[in-house]
Amino acid sequence: MNDDRRLRFATLFLTYRCTVKCAFCDYGPLLDTPPAPMGGSDWQGILESLAEAGCECVVMTGGDPTEHPDFEGILASVSRLGLKSSLCVRRPLSDQVVSLLSDNPDPEISVGLDTLSPEASSFLHGDRVSLQGIIRMMNDCRTRGIRVAVSTVLCDGCEQDIAGLMRRCAEMDVSTITIACPRGSAHSDSLARYIRFGASMGISVVAKPGNPPSENSCVQCNVGRSRVILDPFGRMLMCDHPTHLRESWFATTPPPRFSRIAWDGHRAAFEIWLSGR
Repeated sequence: MNDDRRLRFATLFLTYRCTVKCAFCDYGPLLDTPPAPMGGSDWQGILESLAEAGCECVVMTGGDPTEHPDFEGILASVSRLGLKSSLCVRRPLSDQVVSLLSDNPDPEISVGLDTLSPEASSFLHGDRVSLQGIIRMMNDCRTRGIRVAVSTVLCDGCEQDIAGLMRRCAEMDVSTITIACPRGSAHSDSLARYIRFGASMGISVVAKPGNPPSENSCVQCNVGRSRVILDPFGRMLMCDHPTHLRESWFATTPPPRFSRIAWDGHRAAFEIWLSGR
């Protein structure tokens, strides 16, 4: 099997629940009334199947993945199985979670950090995010050997602070920043400028313009080939665009739950779709 056809990565939406409620969030109904997610023992079975299929790394996201009631057990299972982990968060983690994350063979945390301005943060997140707490957590993770990346959203209320945020990230040895624009945003033209600015400081900037999926972007995507996306019930998705997540969540016929057999069928269906492009 060619390397780009081998399952290597899994993106796990552990839960759609999130109390941060960012002003720019476009996940809407998924966050408003999220049902109880799949339990920790079921996720452990999914993780074991992923490891048996050759998966190397799992990205735990949401919503806020730490709001899953069995999150710590799931994180411990990821490390026990030898899977590399990347955790996406927008608020400070407890010492216990940081300690569990540091036990992973190759841990990473992707921190949602949109501004260093308390006023802008209040506009974007209300009083639900502590900037000082996030900075302390980032430094704590670094001292424990956890790789730190940053994800920021380029939107009204914070674009004027992006350059200062990137400088601060360089001071904290953050090597990768993902800069995204909300769907339909007018800020996407600024992305090229920030890519150049990041390169001047040794920071790799990953740009996400916020455009809806297109045939060209789908052909280049690794989902269905080397990456699988699972919703809070372990069901396989073809895309992590919010529109697709909403449609899949409320679909009359939900997608199948991950298993080795289901993954082979999922990948075969994608290959058939690709062959017709």
